[in-house]
Amino acid sequence: MQAVRYAKAKAAMALVRTFVASLCPNPKWIDKNPPTRVVQIEATQVKKYKITLNVYEPPAGTAAPGGPVLINWFGSSFVFNSFWGSSAAFCSRICNDLGIVVIDASYPQAPEYPYPQALHCAIDVINYVVSDPSFGNPQVLCVSGFSSGGNIALNMASSELGPSLGLAPQHQAKIKGCVVSCAPTAFQVDTKSKDPNDDGLPKNIPGLPLGFPALELFTDCYLFPTTPRTVPSVSPSLAAPTSFANAKVALITASHDPLRFEGLAMHEALVGAGVDSVHYRAEGVGHAFELQGGDDRVAWSNDGDSDSPLSKARREAYDTMRRRIAEAVGKA
Repeated sequence: MQAVRYAKAKAAMALVRTFVASLCPNPKWIDKNPPTRVVQIEATQVKKYKITLNVYEPPAGTAAPGGPVLINWFGSSFVFNSFWGSSAAFCSRICNDLGIVVIDASYPQAPEYPYPQALHCAIDVINYVVSDPSFGNPQVLCVSGFSSGGNIALNMASSELGPSLGLAPQHQAKIKGCVVSCAPTAFQVDTKSKDPNDDGLPKNIPGLPLGFPALELFTDCYLFPTTPRTVPSVSPSLAAPTSFANAKVALITASHDPLRFEGLAMHEALVGAGVDSVHYRAEGVGHAFELQGGDDRVAWSNDGDSDSPLSKARREAYDTMRRRIAEAVGKA
């Protein structure tokens, strides 16, 4: 029975991946914002998978050895490797604006690599960064992520979730900041209650529509075959809010994203527990709004040139994330 379910999931995702790729052929994300260097490391708990790290470094001599490092995970709904590199502009700009090392990390996609393999690869990245001599034994880490990447970042930022997955407590304790955008935090909540974009997004609303069938398909692939949605490392909102107390947190939501309710609810739970969390709601945009607009589909570019809802959302979301990271690394 599981073999049949897996075959159906793979077949469905093959069709969806082909369709999504047709909407954004040959993206120039990394070409427009190339990393300083590229590193590949072996995944320790995922068979036949190499993790790619696009490393963005400030000009030589401008970053102190052992200085802060931001680790980012791109948005993929846990199923689309074709979005690898979509965070390149964000990573490059944070590196330049704050003068810190930024790493854009890949992770394996479902259903071929279901939960918890993406999270295990995230731990591999953190272990590599704190031990590789080229990073100088950094004492301060920050984590960031978009969509599913935000779910990964939240797991790493929690002193409950990270260690439960195998992250060494002394490494987890170095994470002082966590900024996420449009992150799924509550898979345990009924999908229909999230106001999914079943009829698509209005024509004047930039973003990626997330309808009920798509949300359920992506979730089934990620949690294949039978992982409960109530596992806290699946739904980070179920972790103890105080487990995020070591980090300065920013949660970005979008007015037309089905994930907006859970993002706000998690922020409110964190604040209620005394955690230093801020929330920014981007108006007039949908999920993954940072990837919309512009002839090259690169986020954060030319955002000062327009007062459109999209430009305003990207500009203010970036400023919120940058400010939180700066506060976490002592560069505010």
